[in-house]
Amino acid sequence: MERVEDRIKNAFLKLLKKKNLDEIDVSSLSNASRITRQAFYYHFKDINDLIFSIYIDKEIKNTSLNSYNHIIMDLLNFLFKDEKFNKEVASSNSSYILSDITYYFLFRSFTLYLNTFKALTNDTKDYRKILARFLANATNEEVLSLFIDKNSTKETIFKEITSLIDENLIEQLVKNLLTNFT
Repeated sequence: MERVEDRIKNAFLKLLKKKNLDEIDVSSLSNASRITRQAFYYHFKDINDLIFSIYIDKEIKNTSLNSYNHIIMDLLNFLFKDEKFNKEVASSNSSYILSDITYYFLFRSFTLYLNTFKALTNDTKDYRKILARFLANATNEEVLSLFIDKNSTKETIFKEITSLIDENLIEQLVKNLLTNFT
């Protein structure tokens, strides 16, 4: 027997094949799920909460944290795995949800990646977070803006992002950070 939450999620994904995300409301989703509006609100506070729940189920996986390129490719694999859904969210009023999910992935990944830099010791932990936040913000914004472009492919985005920020630039940022703030 299908759980009500799963039924709502499945109905939402089916409706997305027929309508734009911003055209789906709780009433149409409740009808498609064969539940009452009250039942919808028992499980989710609104449509955005539902979208967030779908993303939590999907979870972005790291294959390797030993290079910037691996982190970018993991993010792109996630985005292109369900390209239509992700582009629909990215182009809607709910775009901040995808942005938050991908930012958190990047921040966590860059924080762990920066642990591999021997120059960043426990004494410089705060600097590691500052640099991880900077890299996550810059990367996230650019990846998502390129992703929304209908002509962008995983390969073209990867090439553009890794030509803007690469391992050498990150090493230089670490050196600058340590020189100027320690």
